[in-house]
Amino acid sequence: MTSRGDRESEAHARSRKDNESRARASASNARMTSFRCECGDEACTCAIILTPAEYEHVRCYATHFAIARNHENPESEQLIEEHARFDVMEPIDHDAVQLARRSDPRQGWERPSTPVPIPVLGRGGRRSVPVDGPRPT
Repeated sequence: MTSRGDRESEAHARSRKDNESRARASASNARMTSFRCECGDEACTCAIILTPAEYEHVRCYATHFAIARNHENPESEQLIEEHARFDVMEPIDHDAVQLARRSDPRQGWERPSTPVPIPVLGRGGRRSVPVDGPRPT
């Protein structure tokens, strides 16, 4: 039997794979693109709107997932960034982190050493860095 955590991790990976296809299809000429929420809820049908730069920022880390606002599961995920239209989270369970890395469609791609920061909503107002600082992949 598959655990809840395993199902969440697999849902993250499936959503990210679908979103990679959407990102390629929309190309860089789109100002905003509708993506599938990458939360761990298999039944989630929420759409999130990101610019190409925002999407690329999330994809700089194999363990980061773009989700609809307030869709994180605090039992298994850590909120990394808060934005006006979406949040960014990463799994906290070791096995979930490993699955996120193994299932990364961009595995083997050269990523920038330091992603370009995008404005982030913090508890005290707008910030230009992730809530907990950058994370290595």
